[in-house]
Amino acid sequence: LHVDDMAVASDSYEIIEEVMAPLEERFEMKKEREPKKFVYFEIERDEEWNTLKLHQASYITSMLKRFGMEGVYAARTPAEEKLRLSKDDCPETEEEKAAMAQHPFNMYWSIVGALGYIAVCGRFDILFVVNVLKRFCANPGIAHWRALERLVRYVSATRGKGLVFRRGAKEEVIAYADG
Repeated sequence: LHVDDMAVASDSYEIIEEVMAPLEERFEMKKEREPKKFVYFEIERDEEWNTLKLHQASYITSMLKRFGMEGVYAARTPAEEKLRLSKDDCPETEEEKAAMAQHPFNMYWSIVGALGYIAVCGRFDILFVVNVLKRFCANPGIAHWRALERLVRYVSATRGKGLVFRRGAKEEVIAYADG
């Protein structure tokens, strides 16, 4: 059995050892007491503020480089206000299809897929827009590309955003979803 990554977290080292001991008896393992990375997350600790921050800045930077979008200018929001995309924005005429020829078909869904990974792994601020853009992966039009580029510009500008946990915090996690 080979497992690339596994994390056990607790405020008690005794509990961690209790969980890890049977696994270590059975498998060869390497332990890091305070890892700096986990999968595509970077882990930052601030002892003064008793916080732990998980972010994906390196993954976002590599994604931008992979798609040749490193130099995009910043956007302050993930989408334009009152974003409305529909099937009517998909190319139908030969002229519209020719305009889309400059954008490789598979690049749209590759970027949307990478952003989807980022979104479900902690960047919930982009999740709605990613889900809207996913609907048009089969036949994206110019309006879809513009919305995708806007989202990429936002993610580029906010690549250091992430989830912050404070030791001893009693905040309640509340989540909303439309289903």
